[in-house]
Amino acid sequence: PATAQGERPHISASQVETFRLCNRKWGIDKIDKVPQPGSKYTQFGTDLHKIAEDYLRDGKPPEPSDPIAKIALAGKRYWPQPGTAEVEKFFRWDDGKLTVLGYMDIYQERAASTLVADHKSTGDFRWIKAPDQLSRNVQANIYAYMALVGREWADTPPQLDLQWIYYLRSRPQSRKVQLRVLQDGSDFEQLPADKGVRPEHYGYVT
Repeated sequence: PATAQGERPHISASQVETFRLCNRKWGIDKIDKVPQPGSKYTQFGTDLHKIAEDYLRDGKPPEPSDPIAKIALAGKRYWPQPGTAEVEKFFRWDDGKLTVLGYMDIYQERAASTLVADHKSTGDFRWIKAPDQLSRNVQANIYAYMALVGREWADTPPQLDLQWIYYLRSRPQSRKVQLRVLQDGSDFEQLPADKGVRPEHYGYVT
């Protein structure tokens, strides 16, 4: 995108995905700076993220009568305990020519792995990504790189658990897709699967 003189260009995963979908739409937003109208789905996602963030950050319980809160809490079984993970963790990756910026919804250091999770709302579970799709997803690949290779904030762990948590907008139901990312070719068969994930929603990659 256009930047101030002397400022290095920067992008995000959402920019890359928008450009792949329609480079004209990306140009109107990032070059021409034309304000883009929101939608009820965008607002739903924003509200759901806020509810999850408040709970994960300090254990703040949501308003029980709020219909979006009920949907968000359907995914609580997949969340870390309040106060044990970083919420909206900022990251910056600079290769000398290009800077990639972003925020991870949930980031947690664990003994043998790192957890990176993302909240996703959907109108139908038919649209959730399969593990092989997640392995090729721009956002997932940027997160995996930052967690296993490019990060500067901690020692590199041996593996990463990428979790896309999907919330059904019409009623309180959730599902999780998990991709375990390894740095080397360890024996996948010896690694225990997450019991909270359906077999078809679980995958391994290096």
